[in-house]
Amino acid sequence: MGLATLYGDPKKAGVFLERVKIPAGYKIMPHWHGETRMAIVLSGTLYYANGDQWDESKFRAYPPGSFLIEPAKISHFAMAKDGEVVLQATSVGPSSTVRIEQARK
Repeated sequence: MGLATLYGDPKKAGVFLERVKIPAGYKIMPHWHGETRMAIVLSGTLYYANGDQWDESKFRAYPPGSFLIEPAKISHFAMAKDGEVVLQATSVGPSSTVRIEQARK
């Protein structure tokens, strides 16, 4: 997964803007952020869902032009199932990410 900060600094207080490139087949495992984030899908289709455990049956498809809000401290996960996905995300830092341990099957 590629990440480029286009504006601001996610480690500091203030607005920041990031471009995220997710390769085909890449899974973003369940996690949450300490801040609310807003994202626009620029290309590809993002599959996204809320929850603490990976469950593809919960996915909703977000095609190019879709707008998503990731509320602070709400766990979520995503995947680029059909091909590469590019998003642009913005928030107010400082940013934090907490990964969620997955139950073993």
